[in-house]
Amino acid sequence: MKHLRLPIVLLAVVSMFLVVGCEKQPEKQAAAPTAPPKAAGPSPTKIVARSGDIVVSEKEAQEALAASERSAKMMFGGKMPQLTQEQKAQQRKNVIRQLVVRKLLIKKAKEAGFTATDEEVDKRLSQMFQMYGGKEKFLERVGKKGCSDEELRRDVADSIITEKYIEKEVYSKVPEPTEEEMRQWYEKHKGQFSRPEMVKVSTITIKLGPGASDDQVAKAKEKIEKIAGRLSKGESFAALAKELSQDEFASRGGDRGFVRRGRSGLGREFEDAIFALKVGQVSGPIRTKDGFCLAKVTERRQPKELSYEEARDQIKKILPGLNKFKEMAKFHDKLKRETKIEYY
Repeated sequence: MKHLRLPIVLLAVVSMFLVVGCEKQPEKQAAAPTAPPKAAGPSPTKIVARSGDIVVSEKEAQEALAASERSAKMMFGGKMPQLTQEQKAQQRKNVIRQLVVRKLLIKKAKEAGFTATDEEVDKRLSQMFQMYGGKEKFLERVGKKGCSDEELRRDVADSIITEKYIEKEVYSKVPEPTEEEMRQWYEKHKGQFSRPEMVKVSTITIKLGPGASDDQVAKAKEKIEKIAGRLSKGESFAALAKELSQDEFASRGGDRGFVRRGRSGLGREFEDAIFALKVGQVSGPIRTKDGFCLAKVTERRQPKELSYEEARDQIKKILPGLNKFKEMAKFHDKLKRETKIEYY
């Protein structure tokens, strides 16, 4: 069954425009100058845009542009598309507008009385550090190396209160989808609700480590062939798996559950072999990334397109998130259109 992958509604959507640098901000922002500084060059304190009492500095713009480039590199597999000077100028303008909207949302959230507790900030930081494999890797990945703990906590708190504001102003106003809406959505996307061919398979594995010598490979192959010989004489596959298999499924008699193509984790040779087997049939020795194995297919499921009734529970989980995502995009676009910005 194909799984529809959605963004994490609150964190991922908000993070699109919550990329900030570690620039200390006073509690109350000083009045912006009536004109940009005349000093030549990209001074870190130079004001490059203003909307009312909200200003964006050159440092903030440069940091946001760098974050945008990191995202683009990830999207394009590390190869950045070549941009014209006009495109670069437009990209800079778009990033600055995102920064202004971000600051405007934080302002609205604070004016609405939203706050973030220390416990909420601690929990969010713990989640992010865990997602990226630790604090240092997180800071490096998001371009925040050099941030103080105080500055990082402030940025996370701003993100949390903005999410709370969006939850109230956007998400809470999105109605639950009706039965008719869910059915119509299914009709448009029914091709995404299909169950691929799957086989339930059990394995007996003799492991080989990376860089195994020819002698080690020969001994492992000899062991698996001896087990195959015992199976051919009528011994129980499950009993031999419990006794001799060296993979994590041994205690279950080798039962790996249902496997689909591309998802076994053992490679194409293994998958080609098991999908060619009939129910109850045992393969010969198969070389995998883990070593050698024998496989037995115990059940087979044919590919099938799911009916609306079979897909309904999935749709009921998916559609509200999609609707919230769409409303968030509309809300964000409306803010961008309505926010008047002076660019310097």
